[in-house]
Amino acid sequence: MLRHLQRLKKGATPARMRQLWYVPPLAAAMGLAMVRSLVMAHILSIGEFSRFSNGVLVSGSFCMLGCFGLQPLLQRGWPMMLVRGQEYRGLVLAAQANLIAVGCAALGLLLAGAGLSIGSITPDILAVGLVHGLSLQLFIISTIESRSRGHALLFAGQNFARAAATLVLGVIAAVITHSAFVALLTEGSIMIVLSQVFFRTSTRYAAATTVAIYRLALNRFGKIDWGAARMMMAVSTLGFIQYSVDRWLASDRLDAASFAHYSFACIVLTTGQSVQALVNSSLYPFVARRRVQEGQRFAYKISLAISVAIFSISAAAAVPAYYILAYAIHNWYPQYDDVVRLLPLFLAIAMLRLSDFWISFLLVAHREKLLFKLNLTATFVIIAGFAAYMHFAAGHVITMMDAGILAAALTVATYFVTATAAAFVGRQSC
Repeated sequence: MLRHLQRLKKGATPARMRQLWYVPPLAAAMGLAMVRSLVMAHILSIGEFSRFSNGVLVSGSFCMLGCFGLQPLLQRGWPMMLVRGQEYRGLVLAAQANLIAVGCAALGLLLAGAGLSIGSITPDILAVGLVHGLSLQLFIISTIESRSRGHALLFAGQNFARAAATLVLGVIAAVITHSAFVALLTEGSIMIVLSQVFFRTSTRYAAATTVAIYRLALNRFGKIDWGAARMMMAVSTLGFIQYSVDRWLASDRLDAASFAHYSFACIVLTTGQSVQALVNSSLYPFVARRRVQEGQRFAYKISLAISVAIFSISAAAAVPAYYILAYAIHNWYPQYDDVVRLLPLFLAIAMLRLSDFWISFLLVAHREKLLFKLNLTATFVIIAGFAAYMHFAAGHVITMMDAGILAAALTVATYFVTATAAAFVGRQSC
């Protein structure tokens, strides 16, 4: 492992070494994302924070669609396209993903406008959650180009700009109105503006206008590899179910106050997932390029080194993190004091999710069908077992701890299934 990391260091140019400065702004962006959730929990009432959490849940669910699979397809393919000098293909696919995202959001907003509600999620929160999800989806697509080129510093700066702007303006909106709806709408508006600025910047490499790219995108919809996109969407959907089914269960079965408390505890998980997503966003294109240049085995060894390093760091930080979080909750958030008992479980889940780079490797290796089948089997077994337990042993009563145990069981099962599959695929030649 050390030998492969040394090879990377020897091959680093001064320009690439300068890109290491992406770590401070990326870490700051992740920190601001956590602060934003904590500040919202402090400013908003328990009822409004429950509505805010439901809106964020809808937002994440919308992004789960991944533009019907085009976003993960773009994320995997754009680095390879750039290696082959195919500038236009990535931009056109990104524009197509944007168009599909807008279409899906428009359909959802029509349903929300007709009065559709989901469990405790009211039509107004469903609508603003969809707007927030669309804005986040557009932002993700707009930043794929910078990470695909290996411009980690630019990517980090883009995420810092989003985190800082949404924190400041979103919190101002919450302070003035004490409304979850207004806070979410403000965040969404900011991300839409930033995504459009970043996408227009991406077109400079192809010497094309944004209008020309979108015209080309409309003309080439028939040339999209929908078979691969559908499989990518299936993998993304299943991954989202694994990561969020506990929160949907809590939203549906717990009262508003209990769901607010569970959502507050989930800040640990959402922060861990945000960290993993941001780190993975920088490393995923790097692994994809290395697979093309060095081969599949080398790409696996890079993924293994990253996973082991992050798990080790997370494990070392878990114990002090527990005491710091417990102290902060007791002293600054006494209204959420009962969530302290969930912290050990959630920190353990976060450790595994942070270090999970096996899914990314399997996608880079074009083994999404294997990944889907394994994850589907693991998810079915865990959810079926949990449902049977709740029916026969717990008498249909769902508690916060029950939802947390479901999240833990899904995380452990999928982690070890995908790690085993990655080890098997990593020994093969591409």
